[in-house]
Amino acid sequence: MIPKGWKEQRVGDALVIENTKRKPLSAEERATMQGPFPYYGPTQIQDWINEYAYDGRYALIGEDGDHFLKYKTQSMTQIIDGHFNVNNHAHAIQGTDSCTTDWFYFYFQNRSVESYLTRQGAKRYKLTKASLEDIPIILPPMNEQRRIIEILSTWDRAIEMVEALIANARTQKQALMQSLLTGKKRLPGFSGDWRSEKLGSLCQITKGEQLGRLAMLDDGTVPVINGGVTPSGFTDRSNNPGGCITISEGGNSCGFVSLMSRPFWCGGHCYALKQLTVDRSFLFASLKHREPEIMTLRVGSGLPNIQKKALAGFELLVAPRPEQEAIGKLADLQDREICGLEGQSAALRQEKSALMQQLLTGKRRVKITEKEHA
Repeated sequence: MIPKGWKEQRVGDALVIENTKRKPLSAEERATMQGPFPYYGPTQIQDWINEYAYDGRYALIGEDGDHFLKYKTQSMTQIIDGHFNVNNHAHAIQGTDSCTTDWFYFYFQNRSVESYLTRQGAKRYKLTKASLEDIPIILPPMNEQRRIIEILSTWDRAIEMVEALIANARTQKQALMQSLLTGKKRLPGFSGDWRSEKLGSLCQITKGEQLGRLAMLDDGTVPVINGGVTPSGFTDRSNNPGGCITISEGGNSCGFVSLMSRPFWCGGHCYALKQLTVDRSFLFASLKHREPEIMTLRVGSGLPNIQKKALAGFELLVAPRPEQEAIGKLADLQDREICGLEGQSAALRQEKSALMQQLLTGKRRVKITEKEHA
């Protein structure tokens, strides 16, 4: 039901789709024309080049890609203001007297357009210009559009501030760990020689066990870790206690290092590190810091994997035990700070999403001042 005073239009009637300036440039071509102007794809900046085709405020929405079905967690639109370029995998949208650019940006930011997509193979979809033109968009009066945009932009700025704090905290941790975990910088009051040790001498490395589908439970409480960033399922049994470090053995996340705080099932594409002879937080920080190097241990031309022998032979610098514990505590403190900021960001995003559901549908109306009515 359209709110009183609002109207429904087709995107093609309410906005201008300005695709004629798009530049399909290969990576090789872009390499010869590096510069200060962003070159956008369907979801993010792809490169920076020395010329621009667009000048002004535009919203972008993808033309093709595999991101369309991730609309609940990934933004479907981008907003750009200034000099920039767009490749042929995104539509460039500009506002009119009836619909602002920013209203389009927010309206389709986390909205499904699945029914307007055509299939281009497995998980590959295309939103043609003709289909985009036919999508309906609900429009409040211009003064109400601007007020809603102002409110949502305030939330965006708050999220951006927290994300900047997260990025800064990660950079600071990276720089500090680079010094502390190599022995280049010593914490006050510590001395003694560091030693080089192979990972296999610091812990027991065990390969996980594949869990059958029947053992996966919708109401299970024990996460099943197959090496990915998130659990691949849940069960009611565990084969490892909490406090273990895991390293992905194969797949796209091959080499990813994680710390499991509670009991879990270590799956068939994952290693569990336990019975540690060093401080756990120190070892986790060392492995996480060296994660890019661990990933170079991958072998196989198809689905990559890391052999247990190679992992056991991976060399690490180990501090004397008291210094290990001090560095581990410092790393834990920084991780908790980052985790707290990430929680703030997630909460802000969730609250903004709920607010968008209300404001962009007219279920919740905003007050317009006399000045805004003018």
